[in-house]
Amino acid sequence: MANPNILNVHNPYGQNLYMVVQDEAWQDGPENAPSIVGFPSSAVEFYTVDTYQEGGSIGIKDYTEKQIAKQCLPNQFFLIDYLYAIDYEPLLNEICTFMLAGQDSVGAAVSFTLYNLAKHPDVQQNVVEELERVFNEHSDINMDCLNDMVYLEQCIKESLRLFPSVPLFAKKLVEDVQLDNHILPAGLNIFIAPIATHRLEEYYPNPEKFDPDRFSIENQGELNPYAFIPFSAGPRNCIGYKFAYLEMKTIIASILRHYVISVPPSYKLELMYRVTLRAKGGIRLHLKPR
Repeated sequence: MANPNILNVHNPYGQNLYMVVQDEAWQDGPENAPSIVGFPSSAVEFYTVDTYQEGGSIGIKDYTEKQIAKQCLPNQFFLIDYLYAIDYEPLLNEICTFMLAGQDSVGAAVSFTLYNLAKHPDVQQNVVEELERVFNEHSDINMDCLNDMVYLEQCIKESLRLFPSVPLFAKKLVEDVQLDNHILPAGLNIFIAPIATHRLEEYYPNPEKFDPDRFSIENQGELNPYAFIPFSAGPRNCIGYKFAYLEMKTIIASILRHYVISVPPSYKLELMYRVTLRAKGGIRLHLKPR
């Protein structure tokens, strides 16, 4: 490529970045190319000045930064510009949703999961044995480690089935919905109650029983996806539900590695609802060092 077409591309990391487009992909010239969407990916390459000065893979040893800059189009905007043109206020709001809005619901889910594990020592032992296997392969908690905590995730899901952090939420219909012989009109506000849905016997035999095997790989495929909705469902489900599972696994695994947990004989769980489901007076557990 003796005479490449070189464009300066904004790089938020400080170093100038240059885009080289092969002649045959240039078509009607740069002034008529508002973005690189129309160019085949094989015809577009990105290089830094250092790459040019060292020759790179296209052999432009003699090009200096000044010569490159001379061929640049300073007012040309390309796809990469749009990728980095971020309005940071909405982004900050989304991060706050991840980190803060889920704090109470994650705390409730962790508490109820620990309660169920304390109440069922055989299940707790299964989780501990899984953690021992996992930490024999991983020295510390990381993403691979968390992904290997399959049975613990089953226990969390079963706890969320029995005690969903948000037991009731509202939706507004954007179109008419046929429900048996009735039509729910668009604009209607409806309430959905996961705490009731999660106890339907047609989906969960013996629904009051704590049974993590309901969510085993073998059984989960048979479950209606809308029968388990602790994070809602569809395009407007919880944006941070995967992050929430990672948080819960990290906290619970850290506790169970160091303590045997049990429920005091005199303790009786009483539920209350205030935006999220919680235990009246808190959940009391005994912790014994392992």
